[in-house]
Amino acid sequence: MVLEESCSELSSTKPLITCSILCYNYGRFLTQAIESCLDQRVDNTLFEVLVIDDGSTDETPIVCGKYADRIRVSRTENLGFAKSLERGLKEARGTYVAYLDADDWWETNKLESIVPHLNEQNLLVVHPLKLVDENGESPRKEIGACGNTSSICVHRDAGLSLLPGTSEIFCRPLLDVGRGITLSSALGNYRIHGKAMTDRSASSAHTEFFAQTAYQTAETLRHLAVHTPFWCDESRRLLELSKWYHAEGVIKDFERLTELEEVSRFAAGWTSMVATMLKAKRGPSQREARLTGRAVRLALKGLLNNVRVVVGE
Repeated sequence: MVLEESCSELSSTKPLITCSILCYNYGRFLTQAIESCLDQRVDNTLFEVLVIDDGSTDETPIVCGKYADRIRVSRTENLGFAKSLERGLKEARGTYVAYLDADDWWETNKLESIVPHLNEQNLLVVHPLKLVDENGESPRKEIGACGNTSSICVHRDAGLSLLPGTSEIFCRPLLDVGRGITLSSALGNYRIHGKAMTDRSASSAHTEFFAQTAYQTAETLRHLAVHTPFWCDESRRLLELSKWYHAEGVIKDFERLTELEEVSRFAAGWTSMVATMLKAKRGPSQREARLTGRAVRLALKGLLNNVRVVVGE
């Protein structure tokens, strides 16, 4: 349920792009995110700014109030990130939706750079992002395209057909079927800070989260293969992709086992990974080789420890 909605009526024309800012208790960063949208070097009639406030309890409503005549705000109780992604599409007025996490910000040439690529063929445009720390300082590193919410601009109708989505990866199938484009320039900034989902330690749920994302995408594609969407009329291709994403989920599950060092489950997890990859006709990559090597090392380490215990006795 939408608890509150405010909007700007500056333009009665339908914008080409909705800049959907997803926010939950990121009020301290939100001003920079909003300003980075409003400062885009394109005609302001081409886009609108929509803040999806997922029940923030910090200064987010106050920050939004400062832009009352320039942005739209949709506020609900806290429903989680997946629902924010969904609302960012469903409540958009634009033909395309460019997502922005409220703790990130765009370069001023972001929209200027992607608009020329928005056409009937390209239903998804993605680009890399610069990695920055909490204070906005950059270590001169980048994160790959379609690896973060703030890097994607998706055709609204195409995105709606791919819901539900638990992360930004939900729209990646558009790239897989050739209905998207990846730009080479970093057009935004990805902020790493204490409450961002960047922790890849063994105790985190990061890998498990992306496993579930892959499984959900596989399930969505399997259903779409029955009644094909406008962006792909080949059921066979959609089923192939469904198997690919299912395999991705299984690989992530095995990766999770190695992170947690659950040695007793390595054999079953590895067997399941290989069998699923064969079924999906996915060849092994360096990642799977690395995971296999890590599992073998951990298993041998455990075996040697057991031997030392027996010898010590």
